[in-house]
Amino acid sequence: MQDNVDLVLKVVAWGIIAFIILIFVLRGVGIIHSPELENMLVGWLTALSIEVMRLGRELRGTNVKLDLLWKDLKRRKRI
Repeated sequence: MQDNVDLVLKVVAWGIIAFIILIFVLRGVGIIHSPELENMLVGWLTALSIEVMRLGRELRGTNVKLDLLWKDLKRRKRI
């Protein structure tokens, strides 16, 4: 279940990032003029916050693994 949530968060974040980059390119070429910079920044910050949440989940899992390894090391040291 957690893998599915991470996959969805990753897809949404990269989709938003790609959309913002596309908007910047189209504005640079002069094809579109409508999206304001504030709207693009809000989209960019949303995508970055999703990536931070995903990385936080990954780091939490790594932290648990390191705690287990540390406890095992302490136990072996006593033996």
